[in-house]
Amino acid sequence: MVISNGTHKTSQVSSSTLDDDTKEKRGLGAYIYNSWVLNIYDIWVLGISNSYAWRCPTSSVLLPFFKANFSSNHLDVGVGTGYFLAEAVLDQPVTPNADKHGAQQITLVDLNPNCLSTAAARIKAAQPTLAPARTVAGDAFESLPLNSSNGSVGDEGTGNEKFDSISLFYLLHCLPGPCSDKARIFENLKTYLAADGTLYGATILGRGGNVHFNWFASALMVLGKGKKDVKFAVERFNQYNKPQWSQDFNRTTNTMSAKVDPADFKTYHGGCHCGAFKYAIRIPELKDVMACNCSICIKNGILGNIWFLDDGPEEFIIEKGDVDALKKYVFGPKNKVYRFCGVCGTNIFVKSPEAIGVNARSLADVDVEALPWRHYENFKRGPQYAPEFGEQVEWKKPEEKAEENAEDDLVTYYGNCHCGKIRYALRSKSLDDLEVMQCNCSMCGKNSHRHIYPTRTALQVHDPEGVATGYNVLSKDSAQNFCSYCGTFVFVSIDDESVDMRPLNVRTIDNIDIYKLKYKMYDGRSKPPVYTGERHKLPEKKVYLEDITPAPYSHQQYDRAASEVLSAHSQGEPVTASPAPPAPRQKVWQYFSVDDTPAERRLILKLDGLIIVFLFLAYWAKVLDQSATSTAYVSGMKEDLNLYGNELNYLNTVFQCGFIAMQIPMTMLMTRLPVNYFLPAADLLWGVFTLVQYKVTNVHQLYAFRFFVGVLGGFFFPAAMWYMGCWYKRSELSRRGAFFFIASQVGSMSSSYIQAGAYSHLDGRYGIEGWRWLYIICFACTIPIAVLGFVCLPGTPESPNFRFLTAEDVELARARMASEHRQARQKITVKIIRDVIFKGWHFWVLVVFAFFFSQADGVVSNSGLPLWLKEQNYSIEDINIFTTASPAVTIVSSIIWGIIADAYDCKASLIGLTAALNIFACICLAIWDIPVGLKFFAFYLSGTADAIASIIYAWANEICAGNAEERALIISTMNTIGNAFGAWLPLLVWKTTDAPRYLIGYNWTIALDVSMVAMLFVLCHFWNREQREARQTDKIDEGAIRSVKSAV
Repeated sequence: MVISNGTHKTSQVSSSTLDDDTKEKRGLGAYIYNSWVLNIYDIWVLGISNSYAWRCPTSSVLLPFFKANFSSNHLDVGVGTGYFLAEAVLDQPVTPNADKHGAQQITLVDLNPNCLSTAAARIKAAQPTLAPARTVAGDAFESLPLNSSNGSVGDEGTGNEKFDSISLFYLLHCLPGPCSDKARIFENLKTYLAADGTLYGATILGRGGNVHFNWFASALMVLGKGKKDVKFAVERFNQYNKPQWSQDFNRTTNTMSAKVDPADFKTYHGGCHCGAFKYAIRIPELKDVMACNCSICIKNGILGNIWFLDDGPEEFIIEKGDVDALKKYVFGPKNKVYRFCGVCGTNIFVKSPEAIGVNARSLADVDVEALPWRHYENFKRGPQYAPEFGEQVEWKKPEEKAEENAEDDLVTYYGNCHCGKIRYALRSKSLDDLEVMQCNCSMCGKNSHRHIYPTRTALQVHDPEGVATGYNVLSKDSAQNFCSYCGTFVFVSIDDESVDMRPLNVRTIDNIDIYKLKYKMYDGRSKPPVYTGERHKLPEKKVYLEDITPAPYSHQQYDRAASEVLSAHSQGEPVTASPAPPAPRQKVWQYFSVDDTPAERRLILKLDGLIIVFLFLAYWAKVLDQSATSTAYVSGMKEDLNLYGNELNYLNTVFQCGFIAMQIPMTMLMTRLPVNYFLPAADLLWGVFTLVQYKVTNVHQLYAFRFFVGVLGGFFFPAAMWYMGCWYKRSELSRRGAFFFIASQVGSMSSSYIQAGAYSHLDGRYGIEGWRWLYIICFACTIPIAVLGFVCLPGTPESPNFRFLTAEDVELARARMASEHRQARQKITVKIIRDVIFKGWHFWVLVVFAFFFSQADGVVSNSGLPLWLKEQNYSIEDINIFTTASPAVTIVSSIIWGIIADAYDCKASLIGLTAALNIFACICLAIWDIPVGLKFFAFYLSGTADAIASIIYAWANEICAGNAEERALIISTMNTIGNAFGAWLPLLVWKTTDAPRYLIGYNWTIALDVSMVAMLFVLCHFWNREQREARQTDKIDEGAIRSVKSAV
C-alpha cells in the first residue's frame, strides 16, 4: 500500500535567472544558522549589535516598526528565531472561536529547517491559542508552493495565494551577490502580496551616502565584509485579490520535505506489542515528531502521528497480520478511523479519507521519545470532547472499611476511557503531591502509560458492558486492562487479593494536565525478560510487587544495584548509566570511572564544560570583589569619602551581615526556581551593585551597596555545592568541588596584581579615580561570566535546559542520579524544614562538624606568615613571593585530595589525615623557637587545612541524597555557621597584639582539629549505622508497600 505526505512542499521550479553558484551560496548561508547559533542570536544580534553597533535598538525601533505593519494574514521570509512574530502575536486579540477568515494566520518561509521549527515553536509558546504557523522550506528567489489550490483565494492569473503583509527582516544583507540580483526577491514576493498589502523589512546597508558608523560597527563590518548600519526598505504594492486562507490539519503535522529523493528514504519498522501486526514505512529520516494534545492522543498515549497523503512517494508495507483484523474506533464527526490491536491494545494508525497517520510510539527501531517534539494545539479545535457512552460514577465508601487517611487529605478524581464505556472514581491524595511513575519498558513505551498505585478500595471501576480486555505482560495473574471499543488503557488488574493495589494510568483522569505532574523515571526496559517484538512467554507464577511497582530509591540502600537505561542512542549506540555502589572506581590518574560508558563520559565532559567553568569563573570574580574594598580604602577612597573613623570596619560588618543572613534563604529559594536563570541573574545583579559603588559620594551609599553585594554573593558557595550534587555522582563530586573551590585561592593570588595594575594604569583616566576603577573592573569581569551562565548552565535533570544537552543526555543524567538515590526537588514546606532539623542526625552532626572545620584554618587566614616575614626584615618583594606559596599549597592539596577521595572513597581518612597535618603544624608554631626551615614548612603545611572543603561538602551531598531540600538546607547552614562564627571569633583568639606568634590562636586551632576528629568518629558512627540498618531491611517488597501506602 503506497500513501504519501502533503506538507512542507518546496519549489520544483528552477530559477533560470540565477546561476547555480549563487543558489548554492544561499543554501550554505542559510544553514549556518544551526541550533547553537540560534541560541545566541537574540542576545548578540537583537540585543548587543542592534543597540551598540547599528544604533537601531530592537525594542524601541525595529519591534514597533514590525508590529505597525503586521496583519492577521502574514508571510514572514527569513524567519530567524521568530522573535518579532512572537512579540507581535501577543498584541493580537485572542479569538478561539473565530472562523478561518478571522483568525490570525502566519506562514513561515526559510531554507533552514532549524529556523522554521524554532520560530514556529516560539510563536506557539507566545500565543498557544493560535493555529500553528505553517512552515514552508523554500527559496524566496523561486516560486513558492503557496497557491490558491490549497483552499485560499489567489490571483486568477498566477494562482498564487495572497497575503496582507510580508516581512523580510535581516535577510537581504545575508544574501550573496550584488544589489541588482537581490532586488529580484521583491519581484517574486510581489506576486504573493494582496492589493493593498505591505511588504516591509530591515537590513544592514553598506558604506557610502549618509551611512555613518561607530568603532563597534566598523569592527563588525570588517568581520561581515562591508555591511553597515540599519535602514528600512519599505515598499507597498497594490494588487487585486484579498487572500483567503485554508490550512488542512494533515498538511501542518508532517515532518517530511518533498526535496528528499525517495531513493534516500529510510525504512522504519513497527507494530503492536504482542507482534500480531507488524509493518514497515519508507519515509524521509525522522527529525522530530508531533505531540498533539487532543483528547484521544492524550488518553491513548499516541505520539506522532506521522501523516502521509494519498499522492506521495512514501510507502506503508504490512509485514505481518491483516489491517482488517485490527479494531476500529471512530468518534465525533467520524471522519477518522483509529486502528488498534484487539489483543494487546497498541494503537497503530489513524486513517482519514485522504491520509494515514502512523502512531510514532508503535515504531520499534527508533526512540521517538528522544526526538524533538513539535507541540500541536488541537485541544480547543472544534467542539469540546465528551465521551459517547456512560455517565460519571461516584465514589462510594465501602461498608466495614475505614479509609486510611483523613478525609481532608483526599481528593476525588473521575476518569474514563475515551469512549466512556469504562469509568471510575478515585480517592487519592492530590496529584500535585504525588510522584507519577513513568516507565520505559516495552509495554509502557508503546502506549506511554503513566501510573499511580491506589488501593482496590480507592479506585472503583465501573464497566457494565465488560469491555475491559486484559493483556498479560509479566505474568498470568496480572493484566493491563484496555477498552476493547476505543483502545484506551485504564488500569492494571491483579488476581492475587493479598496485593491491595490497582495501578491506574493517569492519562485517563479527567480535567488534569498530565504535563504538569511530577514524574519519577523507572528503567523497566532493562528488567527481564528482554522484549523481542513478540509477546513474552508468560511464566506460571504469582505477580510480585517489584514486577509492577518499583521500590522507592533510598539514599541508604547502597548495596542495591541500580538499573541501566538502555535507551537507543541516535547512532544506535546504547546509552547506559553505571550502577550504584559498590562499583569499580577510577585510578588516581584516570579522569573517568572504569565502568563509565562512552555516552556517560561524553555527558561528564559536557557537564564539566557547562557547569564547572561557570562556577569557577563566577567564584573567582566574587573573591576579586571581596578584596577590592580594602584595596580601594588605601588607594584613595579614605580621603575622597572622609573615612577617618571606624567606617572600614562598619563596611566589612554590613557586608558580612548581608553575606551571612541571606545564605540559607537564597539557597533554599534556588531550589524552587530554574537554576540556569537564578544563578546567572544573581551574578548579574551582584555585578550591577558592584559597579554602582564607583559612583558613591558618601559612605552611607556605600553601606547600602555593600549589604546587597553581600546578599547576592554570600549564597554562591553553598548554592554551587548543592548544584553540583544535582548532576554528579558521589565518585565525581570531590574533585569537581575542588576545581570550584580553588577559584577562591586563584582569586586571592591574582587580585593584588590585577588591582595594582588597574590603579597604576587607570588612575585619573576619564576623570575617574583609581580606587573607583577597581569596582568597574569587577563589573567588567562579571558581565561576560553572567552571560556565559545564561547560555550554558544546563538547569537540573528534572528541569533541564536543552540548549547543549540532548534528550539522551538528560535521560542518562536522570538514570545516574537515580543510581545514586538522589531525589529531585519538591515543594518546600514547614514540615520538611522541621523534619530536617528535629528528626534524624544529619542536620546537627554535619553542622557541628562544619563549625570545627571552618574555624580550623586560622593559621592561613590570619596572616601569620607575612607578619613573621616582616618581623624578620624580609623585603616586600620577598614577602609577596613567599606568601604566594601558601594559597598554592591549598590549590595543589585540594586537587590531590579531591582526586584521591573520588578514586578510593576515603573521605574520612583524608579528613583525619588533614587534621593531623594541621595539628602538627600548629604544635610547631606554638613552640615557635624552631629552625627557620621547619617554621616555613609549618606555615605552608597549614595551607592544607582548607583542602578538605570539597570533600566535606561532597559527603554532605551523599548523606542527604534522599531529599534535595534537606541537602540545600544543611549545606547552606554548614557554610553559614562557619561564616557567622568566623566574623567575630578571630577577634578573641587571633589578637593583633599577639602577632606573629599567635600562641592562643595556634592552641585554639589544635583544639578545633582534635574536636573535628572526635566529630568525625561521631559522623562515621551514625553514617555506618544508617547504611547497616538499610542493608538489614527488606529492600523490595516492603519498599513497594510503603510506596503504595503513600500514594493513597
